[in-house]
Amino acid sequence: ADPNARATGFIPRFGGNITGTSEGQRPIEIGATSYLLAAMNGEAKMMRVLAAAGADTKARTVVPNSPTNLGGLSALIAAAGQGHTLAISSVPETRHLEAVKVALELGADINETTLRGTTALHAAAYVGFNSIIRFLVDRGANLNAVDERGRTALDVATKDAYLQAPTFHPESAALLRELGAKQGSCVP
Repeated sequence: ADPNARATGFIPRFGGNITGTSEGQRPIEIGATSYLLAAMNGEAKMMRVLAAAGADTKARTVVPNSPTNLGGLSALIAAAGQGHTLAISSVPETRHLEAVKVALELGADINETTLRGTTALHAAAYVGFNSIIRFLVDRGANLNAVDERGRTALDVATKDAYLQAPTFHPESAALLRELGAKQGSCVP
C-alpha cells in the first residue's frame, strides 16, 4: 500500500452522514495522507510506523482548485489541535501532545504555517491545549506569529468563531499572557 496516498473526498465520521447534510465533514481532511490523519487523531505510534514505511512526514493537505485557502495543513499543526472537533472529539490532549512531539522529531518546523498563516500555537490555543502551548513555547514557537487576519494565538484563545459558534479559552489566554504573548492587529 502507498503510505502517501491522499484522501480524495470527505472522510465519514461519527457513524456517517445521517441527515444528508455536511455534519462531520471536515474539508481539512481532503488531500490528507495517512500520516496527516494519524497526526490529526493523536496517533503518535502510527505516525512512527507510517514514517518507517516511507510516509512523507512533510506532506500537507491539498485541496485542488479550491476557491479558498483551505489546505496546507501539516502534521504538526494537525497534531496541535487543528481539526480537533470541540465537544465531539474523544482524543485526549495527552495523545495530541505525543503526536506533536513525534512530528517535531520527524522534521516539522515549529513555526510552520498553513496557507492562512495558522501555526501549531494558533491550533493549540483554539482548542485550549495548554500542555501543547507550553511545550511549543518552551521549544521556541513564535508567541506573536500572526495569521492572515492579523491574529496571534492569544487572540484565538481570547475569542474565535467557527461556523458562527464562538469559542474561547480563558486559561489558555492567561497562559499565553504569562508566557509573553501579545494581541495581534485584528481582534475577531
